Amino acid sequence: MIVYPEDRIVIARGKYSTLGSERREHIERVAKIANTMQQHLLLALNGVQEKPTKNREHLAGLRACLGNFENAWNRIDELLAEMEPLKVEAWDGKDD
Repeated sequence: MIVYPEDRIVIARGKYSTLGSERREHIERVAKIANTMQQHLLLALNGVQEKPTKNREHLAGLRACLGNFENAWNRIDELLAEMEPLKVEAWDGKDD
């Protein structure tokens, strides 16, 4: 028979897990944004070498990506701040 911890611990673990899942989603989002930025950078670099220059529209793409990157990063930091006290309650602060 399984002996479950107290309800407050089970709830803390569930919340921690839910927040961790969202964090992983945002990390994947950041990776996709980075790949898109890399494509914009390459096209912009190629365009700046042309006479006359071209592909200036990729600067706007880079700006948009950077804003999304920063938003995702900020959300990851918020999630980590929410997860830290739950970690203490759920696992006595042990690394997961």
